[in-house]
Amino acid sequence: ELRRRIEGIKKNDGGGGARRFSEDSFLGPLQIVRGALHEIRVEEWRDAPAAYGLAHAIAGLINAQTGKPAFWIREGRADCALGRPYGCGLTDFGIDPSKFVIIQPRNIEEALWAMEEVVNVAGIGVVFAEFMKSHRRLDLTATRRLQLAAESSGVTPVLLRSVTDREASAARTRWLVSPAPSAPNIYDLKASGNSRWRVQL
Repeated sequence: ELRRRIEGIKKNDGGGGARRFSEDSFLGPLQIVRGALHEIRVEEWRDAPAAYGLAHAIAGLINAQTGKPAFWIREGRADCALGRPYGCGLTDFGIDPSKFVIIQPRNIEEALWAMEEVVNVAGIGVVFAEFMKSHRRLDLTATRRLQLAAESSGVTPVLLRSVTDREASAARTRWLVSPAPSAPNIYDLKASGNSRWRVQL
């Protein structure tokens, strides 16, 4: 079944060139269950852009399926270290920038409170929260509360974390992501094509 889907994607793409993403090419064979807590983890901070790319692909897919907005919760200082999502770039992932809301809390307590509040609103499609450093407050109890809220509202919460964070989690899936060379661009061999990542469940 996976081989058949991949062949179908290759035929539609004409060999891997740049194009508008379709539902099949957002995440390929990777499946994200809506209404459940998921985690995207990275081994080091340099892999964070790959995690952001995968997160944007998830947001674009859920936005296309539901038409509901996406929320991104991150500390303000993350903008200095890793940059912030760019409106024009979001459209390449199928995300409507007018339906993409960024919340910048001052500390972990505010971030967890904001995430739980957002997850309880059924009119939202997906919410991401960055916790690239270990926090004892982000433990099994906190993640279990997020999972229960997601089951009730149908919102999909996704935590972006580091593999060095050893706290237990109630997440349905945990993905380890790192960068990979982009797909070839059939229109310009010197240019990069669609984004790619190495993803391990």
